[in-house]
Amino acid sequence: MKICFVSYDDKIPNETYDTLEWFGDYYKVPPEHFNREALSMADAVVIRGESERILDFLYRLRKTSEFALIPVIAVQEEEDEVVRHSVDFYALEYEFPEKKLLIRDIIEDINKRNKALYPLRGEASEEILILRYLITRKTSIKPLINIRTLKGYSYPQVEPFIDEDVFIALQRMSKNKLLNGKFVDRVHLCPFCGSAHLNFKEVCPKCKSANIHIEDTIHHFRCGYVGPESDFEIPGTDELVCPKCHKKLRHIGIDYDKPSQMYLCDSCGDVFEEPVVEVTCFNCKRTFDANHVAVFDVKEYSITSYGENVGKLGFIEKLKFDEVIKNYFNTVSFEFFKTMVNYSMSLEKRYGRKFVVAKIRIYGMEEFQREETYEKTFEMMKNASQILKENLRDTDIVCALNDKTILILLPETSKKTATKVLSRLIGKLSVFLPQEVAVKTEIIDNYAEVSKLFAEAPKQ
Repeated sequence: MKICFVSYDDKIPNETYDTLEWFGDYYKVPPEHFNREALSMADAVVIRGESERILDFLYRLRKTSEFALIPVIAVQEEEDEVVRHSVDFYALEYEFPEKKLLIRDIIEDINKRNKALYPLRGEASEEILILRYLITRKTSIKPLINIRTLKGYSYPQVEPFIDEDVFIALQRMSKNKLLNGKFVDRVHLCPFCGSAHLNFKEVCPKCKSANIHIEDTIHHFRCGYVGPESDFEIPGTDELVCPKCHKKLRHIGIDYDKPSQMYLCDSCGDVFEEPVVEVTCFNCKRTFDANHVAVFDVKEYSITSYGENVGKLGFIEKLKFDEVIKNYFNTVSFEFFKTMVNYSMSLEKRYGRKFVVAKIRIYGMEEFQREETYEKTFEMMKNASQILKENLRDTDIVCALNDKTILILLPETSKKTATKVLSRLIGKLSVFLPQEVAVKTEIIDNYAEVSKLFAEAPKQ
């Protein structure tokens, strides 16, 4: 095993050197220079130093397609949670020798999965690298509470791959069915700058000061006076005296009760029942009503079956049935198809020669492709195309309108005969089509329905 050793500190313990030698060959490279030759020979990178420098090197590494997926081991004297979650294995300096067997197994497992991936076609996109990272590490993308970030959370595993906002990137991948999001937490953000560093405070509705306190109210039974408890207090004593009738209050429930509480503002003296909740953002310094706080859901992301297929292939490519079917038929354009149908209608009107237009709609191809491999989807489309070809005549004209709709002109054919042909066709297709894919047919044999078809076809 070959290790590329990057250290930002020359004071390296002998035990660390001994551990590197145990792995096999290792070569120390200066961290300032991104040594492509050394990295291309390495089975893994062991990087040692302060957090900021480790992360800087890791960001450079992950953004280079050629080395983005190489296993990275970080060694530090003091623990840093962000670095721990950013690398494939993390060890404190004293732990490094003890963990060598586990580290070796992790490196071998990751490299084995790396070799099973299809070769990349040039530089890979961020999305492809993230998908391949998840495949080769057999992990999910977990959010980490991080007070150094704007939203209070970060995704240290994948942030080195991404130039844009990581939350936006992951949401887009989830929307494109490459990742599946699972709810973890809900955070409140500033509506102006998106920061989660907020101060919620109760303030006086009159002067907006936070210098308020809450008091019990006292109801004096004898005279009916109601006021805050401070109105009844005598400084320097524990006695309560009614400010209205000046009678001493001795027993709660007999002389008085405490029916409610009220707030008092120590800035303006206002008395009120409920304070107003305001929020101040520590990032942009703006203050706003609590009702205007933005809510954001933080999620853990796992790779979908479709995402795994895309990641293994190394490119996002969706098969379209209309493109596959053209390899088996001399399909015609929609305009030419309309011309031939109009010609068939004129023959029927003049000579009584019957014709039928069959419309075949296929549902679920896209969903099936998200769940299955590229090869399996292509094989299914190829077989469907072959069955269509075997059950149609050379005189039948096929128009692949789009990836879901096929139009077939069957000249010299009655509706009864066409029904039998399509029934036989659907029976053969249903034998191998997966449950997610459905086929619906429609037979059109009159001028009104043909006209309607031509009007709606471009939209289908």
